[in-house]
Amino acid sequence: MTKLKWKKIVARRARDVLATATLSDESHLLLDDEITPEAFIEALQSEGQLFDAANSMAHLLPRREAVWWACMCARQMQTVIDEKSEQLALSAAEKWVYEPTDERRAVAFQAAQDSKTDSGGVLCALAAAFSGAALPVASEQTLDVDVNKFPGLVFAVIGLAATEGDGS
Repeated sequence: MTKLKWKKIVARRARDVLATATLSDESHLLLDDEITPEAFIEALQSEGQLFDAANSMAHLLPRREAVWWACMCARQMQTVIDEKSEQLALSAAEKWVYEPTDERRAVAFQAAQDSKTDSGGVLCALAAAFSGAALPVASEQTLDVDVNKFPGLVFAVIGLAATEGDGS
């Protein structure tokens, strides 16, 4: 049995987690039935498929770690630095990372709704909010959440942060 280097990623086969990931045709060719998440990410990096590697990591990481990664990227984005509502949304997402409760998810969702922009901070807050299926929105009321949107929200932050300022 192969010992995994990455402690946070618990899947044994990349394909088990990445079935819903949107990857390039080139990246799909690397995704065989037995490849581990580590080996798949390393293969993507070797082939220069960096956006697919980031997208795959957004799927593979546990939700809390994925939101934290997105928050670290968003914190460097000029839109987040310049916009108070983005900072508030990012702060709400970070608070959820420190204490991942449904109440913090609801606060993050509200912060995203209150923002006047739609960039890294808001996307982090939405990722935190979409980290679980039923989001409490009012006393004894919940909103059904499509948790399949979660990795896309994380990846959107990573992509925005990676391309900010390069004209992409």
